Amino acid sequence: MKKEYAGKHINSVHFHRPDLRYPFDKNALEKIFSKGATFLEPKRVAKQLVLSTERGMVAVSLGMSGSFLPSQFPLKAL
Repeated sequence: MKKEYAGKHINSVHFHRPDLRYPFDKNALEKIFSKGATFLEPKRVAKQLVLSTERGMVAVSLGMSGSFLPSQFPLKAL
Protein backbone atom coordinates (compact mmCIF):
# COMPACT_ATOMS: atom_id res chain seq x y z
CA MET A 1 0.00 0.00 0.00
CA LYS A 2 1.20 3.44 -0.74
CA LYS A 3 1.88 5.99 1.97
CA GLU A 4 -0.42 8.46 0.25
CA TYR A 5 -3.36 6.38 1.51
CA ALA A 6 -2.62 7.71 5.01
CA GLY A 7 -5.33 10.18 6.00
CA LYS A 8 -7.82 8.82 3.45
CA HIS A 9 -11.28 7.83 4.64
CA ILE A 10 -12.71 4.37 4.07
CA ASN A 11 -15.94 4.22 2.09
CA SER A 12 -16.39 0.44 2.04
CA VAL A 13 -14.42 -2.78 2.44
CA HIS A 14 -15.09 -6.15 0.81
CA PHE A 15 -13.74 -9.46 2.11
CA HIS A 16 -13.73 -12.09 -0.63
CA ARG A 17 -11.85 -15.18 0.51
CA PRO A 18 -13.77 -17.67 2.65
CA ASP A 19 -11.18 -20.38 1.83
CA LEU A 20 -8.22 -18.88 3.70
CA ARG A 21 -5.80 -21.09 5.60
CA TYR A 22 -6.72 -19.36 8.86
CA PRO A 23 -10.20 -17.89 9.34
CA PHE A 24 -10.43 -14.21 10.17
CA ASP A 25 -12.84 -12.39 12.46
CA LYS A 26 -14.95 -10.55 9.89
CA ASN A 27 -16.82 -8.59 12.59
CA ALA A 28 -13.57 -7.27 14.08
CA LEU A 29 -12.25 -6.29 10.64
CA GLU A 30 -15.52 -4.55 9.76
CA LYS A 31 -15.25 -2.54 12.99
CA ILE A 32 -11.63 -1.51 12.31
CA PHE A 33 -12.25 -0.70 8.63
CA SER A 34 -15.84 0.54 8.82
CA LYS A 35 -17.13 3.43 6.73
CA GLY A 36 -15.61 6.73 7.79
CA ALA A 37 -12.51 5.22 9.43
CA THR A 38 -9.27 7.01 8.55
CA PHE A 39 -6.22 5.10 7.37
CA LEU A 40 -3.02 5.79 9.26
CA GLU A 41 0.33 5.26 7.52
CA PRO A 42 0.73 1.62 6.45
CA LYS A 43 3.82 -0.16 7.73
CA ARG A 44 5.70 -3.29 6.81
CA VAL A 45 6.98 -5.65 9.49
CA ALA A 46 8.89 -8.57 7.95
CA LYS A 47 6.42 -10.16 5.48
CA GLN A 48 3.39 -8.59 7.14
CA LEU A 49 1.57 -5.44 6.08
CA VAL A 50 0.32 -3.58 9.17
CA LEU A 51 -2.81 -1.56 8.41
CA SER A 52 -4.12 0.86 11.03
CA THR A 53 -7.07 3.15 11.48
CA GLU A 54 -7.99 5.18 14.54
CA ARG A 55 -10.22 2.18 15.44
CA GLY A 56 -7.51 -0.49 15.53
CA MET A 57 -4.85 -2.29 13.55
CA VAL A 58 -4.35 -5.59 11.79
CA ALA A 59 -1.30 -7.42 10.39
CA VAL A 60 -1.96 -8.94 6.98
CA SER A 61 0.00 -11.39 4.88
CA LEU A 62 -1.12 -11.21 1.27
CA GLY A 63 0.64 -14.41 0.22
CA MET A 64 1.53 -14.87 -3.42
CA SER A 65 -1.57 -13.43 -5.06
CA GLY A 66 -3.38 -11.22 -2.52
CA SER A 67 -4.07 -7.56 -3.17
CA PHE A 68 -5.64 -4.39 -1.81
CA LEU A 69 -7.30 -2.22 -4.43
CA PRO A 70 -8.62 1.33 -4.18
CA SER A 71 -12.22 1.86 -5.28
CA GLN A 72 -11.43 2.97 -8.83
CA PHE A 73 -10.57 -0.67 -9.66
CA PRO A 74 -13.62 -2.80 -10.48
CA LEU A 75 -14.14 -5.95 -8.41
CA LYS A 76 -13.56 -9.18 -10.30
CA ALA A 77 -15.11 -12.56 -9.59
CA LEU A 78 -12.87 -15.02 -7.78
